[in-house]
Amino acid sequence: MNTWPISTETKDGWTFIGLPDRLGTGRPQQINDAFPTLEEIVGDDWSAQILATLLPTDRSWAWWTRTETYRATRLPNDAAPDTVDPSTLSEVMIRTHLIGRTTLAFIPRHDDAAKGLVTKWAGSDTEQSPEHIWVAPEQAEWSTDAIESWCRAPRQWSSTDSVVRQPVERIIVMFDQQIFCAAREAAAARTASALHELGRIWGLSVIAGPLEYAWAHPAMKDS
Repeated sequence: MNTWPISTETKDGWTFIGLPDRLGTGRPQQINDAFPTLEEIVGDDWSAQILATLLPTDRSWAWWTRTETYRATRLPNDAAPDTVDPSTLSEVMIRTHLIGRTTLAFIPRHDDAAKGLVTKWAGSDTEQSPEHIWVAPEQAEWSTDAIESWCRAPRQWSSTDSVVRQPVERIIVMFDQQIFCAAREAAAARTASALHELGRIWGLSVIAGPLEYAWAHPAMKDS
């Protein structure tokens, strides 16, 4: 089998893309030895390659992750203010909570080294705790508290209606080894082309997946 089913839905000027961690036929996912995982096909860095394909490098990012994962990157620990302007962000800054052991990191648009570490480590352990990456639009003002509140609430990040109201150009949600990408519709064709090219590099053919897998399911467990 060499088919990778990617689910896509367009709504309210956004495109939602669900990327499974295993191959399939385009029908509801079956988890057994007949459907190998991307890790088996590509190797340990399969998610890093997907994230590098999905994430624009010319914008600042906000990364919500487990504190243990963030510490593994050895990125800075400078405290983030209550409000962040992504367009003027010049250094990595974070907000860490002992309760829940989570960290929200702001990554400057021109810090390629930091972004490389984010794509390397993000999504490495999402079986119980989701991770999120926000991509800044041209102009925005990010509230640290508002981002944290959204990332903590499955009823928010699993709702496409909530996604389109956020001050972002793109949002990545990683949960239980699945990767979901919400992007403004204008970028959808470029994103689809890039994913097809990634599949070609991996020796896989991209096919359409079930529509219901295009975004994180509302019934997913709390973080």
